[in-house]
Amino acid sequence: MKNEIENLESIIEKLIALFEEFNLKKWEKAYKNMLLCLQEDPEYAKYQLRISFGGMGSFNDLILHRDGIALIEENDYLNELRDKLYAHLT
Repeated sequence: MKNEIENLESIIEKLIALFEEFNLKKWEKAYKNMLLCLQEDPEYAKYQLRISFGGMGSFNDLILHRDGIALIEENDYLNELRDKLYAHLT
């Protein structure tokens, strides 16, 4: 269980860094809260992370862009982290 939590923390920390780089305050705040929640109640945090993947405007819909142009490398990295996160949650 400890390794699983550490892996999740690592992925979330990388996502937070990406959110900070692109000034995505909403996502940065939400995932910082998830990181804290993961320490106190891992099962609830995992549930909250899972539901962030669904619905309109969800984490799945997030595309990184600069000046209206989608950034291929950065979005590939985001997708890699998103896939790793989801794999740890299912």
